[in-house]
Amino acid sequence: IAIVLILCLALSCTGCRLPFGIGNETVVFYYEQAQYQYGEPDAVIFGEERDITGHVSDMHYLLSLYMMGPISDTLHSPFPTGMQVLDVKVRMDLVRITVSEELNTLSDARYSLALACLAMTCLELSEQESVVIVCGEDHVVLDRSMFTLSDNGAQIQDQKGETP
Repeated sequence: IAIVLILCLALSCTGCRLPFGIGNETVVFYYEQAQYQYGEPDAVIFGEERDITGHVSDMHYLLSLYMMGPISDTLHSPFPTGMQVLDVKVRMDLVRITVSEELNTLSDARYSLALACLAMTCLELSEQESVVIVCGEDHVVLDRSMFTLSDNGAQIQDQKGETP
């Protein structure tokens, strides 16, 4: 009985996960909303939870899976057709992603949206503080503190036109 109790205690210390990375692992991939939800916190960019079991530490695989686009019909990939992740390096506190030149075909607004989605996904995958995205001669550095996903700047006015 003592041996069984010790085994039960040892197994309970591992929680609900199986050892050695076996089991269900999920991460959030960020994409553009197909229909913007104005006034909502996730109006433009929304996260889609994906199963990455068996590939938790393979950033290149995960980003290739991400580039295939969302599963949900309510989300849209912000990336141009044919864009690929060419290189991924994870360093002390940042991730460096090199992508193909197709990214440079986007308008300024679409380019910014694509970078934000990619950076948020990389930060989610790596748990690092910063992401460097390299496309041709462009190097863009983004970190967690740069993202504001809702606009609280507009003041609500009552019917008399006064700000509360």
